[in-house]
Amino acid sequence: MKNSLLTFIVMVLCSVSLMAINPANNASTLKDRLNTGSDLIDAELSELSTLNDAIVAHNLDYDALSAAYPEMVEDVNLSPTAAPGIFSGHPDVPIGIPGFWWGFCLSWIGTLIVFLVMDEGEGRKEQVRNSVYGCLISIALWTILGLVF
Repeated sequence: MKNSLLTFIVMVLCSVSLMAINPANNASTLKDRLNTGSDLIDAELSELSTLNDAIVAHNLDYDALSAAYPEMVEDVNLSPTAAPGIFSGHPDVPIGIPGFWWGFCLSWIGTLIVFLVMDEGEGRKEQVRNSVYGCLISIALWTILGLVF
């Protein structure tokens, strides 16, 4: 009884705070905000589409593209490299699932699976580390949810 009452109170407080942040009393204001965001997205996608057409038509790589269209590359904030982050995988990961998700979903068992299945090397170290990060994030998330509810 106490747990369901606490859940109800939290839901009411969240609903009230969401209504206070974005009141629905003026639908035209909300519609204008959505249209403004839509116009901005359309402009960004138009620039990307123009760059894509140039890449396909002239078979350009990044260096040739940045030399031919430097202002467009700057406008859309393109980069020659992208950091893979902790969600990226390695060719050797078990079942093609990155280490982070093994740790996040299966906790220490997932970390152990990644450690035992992958071959020795830098990729293994990185994926085991990502698996540990996933495990810790999962534990923190469940702890917070357990304390709140």
